Amino acid sequence: MEDPGQLILVLGGVIWVVFWVRVGMKRNGGRLGSIEGSWDDIPLDPPLPRQLPAPFATLEAMLGAPRRVIPDDVDQPDTLVYTGRLAGFAVKAVVRPVGWQPGPMGLEVTVTLPEGLPPGSRVRSRSVLRDTLSRRPAVPLPEPLAEDFIAETATPGLTLWLLNHPPVRRGLLGFTADTLTLTEDTLQVESRFEPDAVVDDAFAVAQVQAAVRLAQALAERHGMRLRQLMGRLPSLQVDPAGEGLSGELEGVPVALDFRDGRVRVSARFGRPLPFELTLLRAERAPPRGSLLKPVAIGNPVLKLYVAAYALKPEAVAHILLDARLTEPALAVLHAYEGAEVSGAAVTIEVEGAPDVVAEEPLRRAVALALAFNQVVRDSARPPHDPASPDPA
Repeated sequence: MEDPGQLILVLGGVIWVVFWVRVGMKRNGGRLGSIEGSWDDIPLDPPLPRQLPAPFATLEAMLGAPRRVIPDDVDQPDTLVYTGRLAGFAVKAVVRPVGWQPGPMGLEVTVTLPEGLPPGSRVRSRSVLRDTLSRRPAVPLPEPLAEDFIAETATPGLTLWLLNHPPVRRGLLGFTADTLTLTEDTLQVESRFEPDAVVDDAFAVAQVQAAVRLAQALAERHGMRLRQLMGRLPSLQVDPAGEGLSGELEGVPVALDFRDGRVRVSARFGRPLPFELTLLRAERAPPRGSLLKPVAIGNPVLKLYVAAYALKPEAVAHILLDARLTEPALAVLHAYEGAEVSGAAVTIEVEGAPDVVAEEPLRRAVALALAFNQVVRDSARPPHDPASPDPA
């Protein structure tokens, strides 16, 4: 064939015949047969299943009638969405088909938590992929949690304190879900089930109830960190934001703050230390750009473990010679890495659950504040002349 036009017509005809033969074989189970019908009859990709189970009666009684959601994208399945409140928690349960062929259904239960894990933390089933953008370090969990879950957190002390609470541990281990993800504000569980009206309803209800029980256990554990500590320190009161305690201990104004997963305790002096006298651990230094200058420490014991700074070092050096400061200062600055004495207060930062780790550093901070109050007060008095009358 020398005419290019004839060649194009022949090739086009061959392609057309091959196409219709393949369609015919597809419609006849792979066998060559008669080709009938139109373009509209050609089965392309099989559609996602649209059939959804009838609303679950018991779940509907718990959360209210479901809302059927029909997505704009025809490639996405319809879903049934149940929403409501149980035991004070907002709960959402979503039922949707799974896969491209009729078969299992998916159930996703989400509980909104007023207070879950520490900020930025996550506990996930081992089947849930790690977020590659996350910088949270993975921390080992105790058995038997380690077998099924992974914790990612920058505050392992408080996270483990929450998870080791027996009701929380039982709640995590009691799920039959395929995946579980717990964060600072949500608990989400996902599972699959084969369509069966009676069994499905019971399964869905059991998953929702298990999620709510775990939310209750977490709320109970969070509440314990206040109740137990306040029981031992009745003079302290909850701050308005519910993220700390404040009050007086042995006449010293104190405060506890645990809003970001770490516990900070502070004990304020009766009056600020002179010339912004600051004590740090020996290996630390003031922030860059600070106007504070090193203070020569004449106390040989303190000198080993403590570094001192002030605006006028020569005016405060005599304060650190007082032996009454040695023991309480070492009990704070040598014992806690996150401790310092600033011009206004003794502060200590520790990691862990407030009801476990807060009381001891708080009492040590108070003891050091009381010692400084006494030493500074005495050092400000003029020397007493034995020949003069006693001012008292």
